[in-house]
Amino acid sequence: MAKGTEAASSSSSTSSSSLMQLFRYADRKDKLLVFLGTLGSIVDGMMQPLTMFVLGSTINNYGASGTSLANSSPDMVGPYLAASAFSGLKFFTPTY
Repeated sequence: MAKGTEAASSSSSTSSSSLMQLFRYADRKDKLLVFLGTLGSIVDGMMQPLTMFVLGSTINNYGASGTSLANSSPDMVGPYLAASAFSGLKFFTPTY
């Protein structure tokens, strides 16, 4: 009966590891890849708010001109189209 009690108490106790213990066998390449992955995930998390900011300012500027989309000329739409395409490329590059 004592063996079962000891086994149950030892399996319920967990040991925690420090961050340095997690990477003790990692070499430079592993640490670089972890750093780049962390940086990439931070940039990827910022993409949606930045997209909303750029798209919102584009729509506000376009709407402030007082014309409708149906009556607009290509010269008027060109800068907004270029800004949208450039922001899409800018946001796609770091997340790929």
